[in-house]
Amino acid sequence: MIFQQMLNLTSSSLLIMLLMLLLPALVLSSTIAKRESEQESDSDDGLMEYNDCGNGNLRRLKVEGCEPNEEKNSRFCLLTRGSNASLVAKFIADSDYPTVTTNVRIKIGFFEFGYPPIEYDACQHYVACPLRKEELNVARVTFPIISLVPRFGNMLITARLYGPNGEVIVCGQAKAGLI
Repeated sequence: MIFQQMLNLTSSSLLIMLLMLLLPALVLSSTIAKRESEQESDSDDGLMEYNDCGNGNLRRLKVEGCEPNEEKNSRFCLLTRGSNASLVAKFIADSDYPTVTTNVRIKIGFFEFGYPPIEYDACQHYVACPLRKEELNVARVTFPIISLVPRFGNMLITARLYGPNGEVIVCGQAKAGLI
């Protein structure tokens, strides 16, 4: 039904709706750490199903502030509007990387768009640099989910970290919904 309504919107209305989706990231706060400086819990709380869309370096993807969806499966993440969530990814670097950049894309139905408020310089915001070959790294992003964002039952989030020459260091995809 949401998809049908979106098809009937003018391009300016669609742009406004997409901007509302991006609004939570405008007040994005982030914490960066490596495993040596931050002990991440290995509990299954917030662990969700994910796809490694890169080169197999993603070891774990977890969302803190995620409610399991019993209808779909226990690893489908439902994020509650008006709350905060943290995305925590553990990955192995396959080479040394002095600098790291990021790209986040969201797909809802047939619409896919970049999440531009996510900071491009991952070293300044999400992960401790430089990355060293074969070390376990932790990237963490904490963000609010404002209540003005419309509810969506299914969206695909794709996040990538890139090395200085544009090579993919790690890529993860996960499905989530907003309630």
